[in-house]
Amino acid sequence: MCTPTGAGRPRGPFDAPAAHQPDALLPLVADALSAGDVDAALGLYTPDAALLPWHLPRADGHRLRDLLTSLAQLKVPVHVQVADAVTAGELALVTGSWSLEGSAVRLPPTGGPVWPWPDRVALSADVQAIARRQHGPTPVWRLVLERWTARAPR
Repeated sequence: MCTPTGAGRPRGPFDAPAAHQPDALLPLVADALSAGDVDAALGLYTPDAALLPWHLPRADGHRLRDLLTSLAQLKVPVHVQVADAVTAGELALVTGSWSLEGSAVRLPPTGGPVWPWPDRVALSADVQAIARRQHGPTPVWRLVLERWTARAPR
């Protein structure tokens, strides 16, 4: 889970999370997006990361930020279930699913999300993600490639 900022600092944004195991990545992204903290979510991806959503073009660079911002702006909790995480050296394959359901915040057209949302949102997807171990004083894992495959909501 994301850790709130320390005492004496403004409440709201979260400290950048760190995934010390690859199976922690997707839940940390979900926590950050649920909290509206796009920077924390982006910090869990490598700078050259790409996300392949089921019905949208490849999201990398600024498009990755735009996509994650759109999800965070919904202000609907994101839930993740990790099914498996398999490592091979510096790489890991993480599989699972995510879902979000609830009443989305309607935004004005000038400040709205990348694509239009109805008032009630129900989305879910299976996820396959490749992560890479990042070396430093404390090794952490970052997402390199993530693919969403649409599922019908329950």
